[in-house]
Amino acid sequence: MTSNNIQTEKKNHSLYIKPVTDIYETENAFHLNIEMPGVEKANVDISHSNGVLTKFIRTVGGHSRKIVFERLFALGREADTDKISAALEDALLKITVPKTENKLPKTVEIK
Repeated sequence: MTSNNIQTEKKNHSLYIKPVTDIYETENAFHLNIEMPGVEKANVDISHSNGVLTKFIRTVGGHSRKIVFERLFALGREADTDKISAALEDALLKITVPKTENKLPKTVEIK
């Protein structure tokens, strides 16, 4: 699933951008790939609250006004928020949200 609608909004002399995001699910995790052109690792802030909502805020300086990349993502109960990992490489922020062990498919042994 790709969200490729870039939305912008001006607030308090800042430019807020909703970045292009590719979201997909595998058997063990949810994956989010967020396009972050011009953003350095030191300017990335990722947080989550109550294991349900995940918020990503990135700021870019060096312009006459502040540019903020912001997206909100709702996570289901199967998300293991204690094990979220992220990497920024080649202007792409890759976030992996593992699924909890008890939500993974289990094989039932037939006796």
